[in-house]
Order: sequence, then structure tokens, then C-alpha cells
Amino acid sequence: MNIQLLRKIKMINFIIFMSFWTLFFFALADKPPPAGFYGLIAILLVYAVLIYIYLDDFIESIIKKRRGVFLLNLLYFTLGGFAFSLILSIIVINLVSNVPNEGYLISAYTTTAVGFLNGLCFYGFNKLLLKKYI
Repeated sequence: MNIQLLRKIKMINFIIFMSFWTLFFFALADKPPPAGFYGLIAILLVYAVLIYIYLDDFIESIIKKRRGVFLLNLLYFTLGGFAFSLILSIIVINLVSNVPNEGYLISAYTTTAVGFLNGLCFYGFNKLLLKKYI
């Protein structure tokens, strides 16, 4: 695959991922956003960079039609959602100590499920993107 085309696909993914989630979190945040919002965006940026790096192998796997790429992708994104929930929980524990344990469980379940759905969207989006460019 052409290196410039790969960079273009990776940058499209990066920009759409960061834009979507930043706008989503901003829409849910208080106005003006609290200080923790910027920490959330920093975590999101790290996640987006990891996805950017992951795209090299992912795109090659799709092009070569390797077995299990769909399930492996879902596993990565689901684990990423769970890791995101753990990081958020650690931040919340340090900032707010009066959150009940059920709140952490609900948060972990929800962000893990969102990670799974994000993996589905990521896979479908990149299949369409590759169909357009290749």
C-alpha cells in the first residue's frame, strides 16, 4: 500500500475519532467544562495515538484478509474501553471520594460497552474507507 495513502487514512481516523469524542464529551459536560474535562481529553488523545499506531497492522490485516481481524479488533477496543474506565475511576477516586461503588461498576460496564461499539464502528468505517481508496 502507498505510504501517503496509509498516512491519509490514519489521519482521517485520528481526526474523526478525536473530533467525535471531544464533541460528545463536551456536549455532556457542564458549561464551562470543569478542570477534569481537560484530563479526559488528554486521556482521549493518548487513546487516539494508540489507535493511530494500531492502524498500520489493522489496515494491512484487512487488505491481506487475515483471519480473525474482526474479532481481534473488537477485543482490543473492548479492552481499551475497560482500561479507559479504570483510568477514569482512578482519577475520580483521587478527585471525589464520595462516589458509591455501584457508580464505578456502572461506569466500567458502560465504557467497556462503548469500547465494543467503537470497535464495531471503527472496523466498518475503515472497511468503507479502504473500499473507497483501494
